[in-house]
Amino acid sequence: TRRRRAAPPSTPTRLTVPLAADEQAVVIVEGDGVLAWRFGHEAPASALGPVRRSAPHASRALVFDLDFPPVGAPEPVTGAAARRGWLRDRLVAGAKAIVLYFAADVAVRGVVHLLERKRRTGPVILSSATDATQWRTPRTLAGLKLPQDRTPRVLLFVHGTFSSTVGGFGALTGTPWGQRLLTAALGRYDAVIGFDHRSLGESPLDNAQALLETLRTMPGAGRTIDVDAICHSRGGLVLRTLIEHLLPGAGLDLAVRRAIFVAATNQGTELARPDNWETLIDLVTNLASATSKALSLFPQAAAAAVVFDEVVDSVGDFVKYLVNVAVTERKVPGVAAMDPGGAFVAELNRTQPGQPLPADIACYAVVSDFQARLFDDGAHLPKEMPRRLAFLLADGVVDRLMRGEGHAPVPNDLVVDVASMTGIDQAVGGYVRDVLDFGRNPLVYHTNYFLRPETAGRLAQWLHLPTPLEGVDPLSLVGAQRRFLRLRADTPMELVRERLATNAAPYVVISRPDPSAPARQLHYAATPAEVLDFTADRDPGAPLIDAFDLHETAQSDPRDAQQLPFDGSSVGMPHLRPHARRGVIVSGNTPQAVLDEEFVAIDNEALSVLALGMEPAGASMGAVPRMQEGQPADTAQADEEMEAEGAQEVEETAADGDDGGDWTPPARRARPSLDRESQGREPPSRGMAGARRRAPARK
Repeated sequence: TRRRRAAPPSTPTRLTVPLAADEQAVVIVEGDGVLAWRFGHEAPASALGPVRRSAPHASRALVFDLDFPPVGAPEPVTGAAARRGWLRDRLVAGAKAIVLYFAADVAVRGVVHLLERKRRTGPVILSSATDATQWRTPRTLAGLKLPQDRTPRVLLFVHGTFSSTVGGFGALTGTPWGQRLLTAALGRYDAVIGFDHRSLGESPLDNAQALLETLRTMPGAGRTIDVDAICHSRGGLVLRTLIEHLLPGAGLDLAVRRAIFVAATNQGTELARPDNWETLIDLVTNLASATSKALSLFPQAAAAAVVFDEVVDSVGDFVKYLVNVAVTERKVPGVAAMDPGGAFVAELNRTQPGQPLPADIACYAVVSDFQARLFDDGAHLPKEMPRRLAFLLADGVVDRLMRGEGHAPVPNDLVVDVASMTGIDQAVGGYVRDVLDFGRNPLVYHTNYFLRPETAGRLAQWLHLPTPLEGVDPLSLVGAQRRFLRLRADTPMELVRERLATNAAPYVVISRPDPSAPARQLHYAATPAEVLDFTADRDPGAPLIDAFDLHETAQSDPRDAQQLPFDGSSVGMPHLRPHARRGVIVSGNTPQAVLDEEFVAIDNEALSVLALGMEPAGASMGAVPRMQEGQPADTAQADEEMEAEGAQEVEETAADGDDGGDWTPPARRARPSLDRESQGREPPSRGMAGARRRAPARK
């Protein structure tokens, strides 16, 4: 493959590419940071004269349409537009085009086995916690040093489509929490391995069979070996095929004890349908670019460019196949296996003879419902995406392809719908024991799960490893405000005004007993200005509950410190009163922090700043304590009695951090336990002040 960069057109135009008889080409176009693949059509004979004058060896030419009309009103993605790809008609003038040339026989023959023919397959030894480019790639696992006096323990990583072990999991080496997770894994497991496989031209069954044969090469494979596994995307199909189809009759005493499915295509994905393959390649290319950009923000990220290059190389292989193959003739087993209406997914989700029962294997899942956000001031989330891409995603262009029953849009991470991620043998049920659910948010999409500290923390908890979040306040990752003045609802207004005049806390939390359950407290989070403005004409002796007109139906949304949302869109409820649109994080009856309706968990830019203040990989990591069911592992405390005069200022509390990798007790679909340190600053605008915050104190 060779490349040529075309000059940016001064006006919308077409690009004519001269080709030799044995050449083919595609174009990747970049406009406003958005990438799109384009396929050309044969130039008419009348156009060959000028082409031959500039390229005398050319025998033919392809014409690529480079018109870039502005984004207009939302339109359904159907018919020819869907086949062109969701970005094809949505680029802008001044875009740059890169021509990629390759041998014509690849496209003309359209032979599936030529896909990824140059891609390396086989085992990977994750030998470094800090640099994925140093991971070793032996031909077999015969060189592993496994113990002879006990059952060996192996941690296995299985990557997804358009990826490799480095491309899929290399981001873990780029963040301090990922490095700590890998350091702990290297210390606890006898081997930490991955398996590179072809995800296009081979089916998940082919991949699983090759993986099984690789596992047979481990020394002492005739004895018991315990395996824990982490998979991403299509890797879930490969791992499940190994566990459910192959291992029961393999004659190999190897048991997968824990399986963690991160954004797995357990029930397939709509983007795997042949009509949507152009959309799939555009999406994956742009998401990989955004993830690589985010990863490059971290000072530890040696593999940022490698992560993107791995994806683009694999997508390029797929594009070569698509050039001359009609939609109705598309037969790529690795992608077709993810078709939600296809035979592979249907068969895999039937109960297989001898497959493990829910009691035999602990399955976990990490899921996210991504939705880009745009703000009136021109800002957008996630920041690592070009604004134009964020606009397209916020416009719901992908959601119009991701449809469920009744053709209704379904929650998704831009590539896989959330329901598919946890859909493991649903006729049996009970396989998935715990879920890290990021909920609806503008930060976590299909290719960046392993950048997030919440992911690393939960992986550590599920694998029974020490927390990788030592030194991180467990409430420091969400845009919550710890500083507030707590007042009893029966406090007289005279005292309320006195306290507000002498207190600089950005919020007031007003507490009162619940009339229907007196042992339970209701909380109302307001700003001092809201309280003073609303009560300006009230009698000084009037109790705050009457003066501020507090009703039990308009309380702030109580949020358990163990099960916090990731985005303000899921906090509070529509209401005229601002306190009803906020949330109050509570431990028991005690308020811990305030969640404004506009909060968002800190983004990758802010996380990179947080990373600067953390100890490097290999720092002291204590033993994992058993968590107390229903209480924060690091902030549990008895409810305090409020002072007689009815006022109490709640100061910021330090987090212990030694919490077993996360802060959520085993509970189905619990959300990440998060918050943000906010001592000494104003309430965050959209929760994005993290880049300006101080790093947490080291331990």
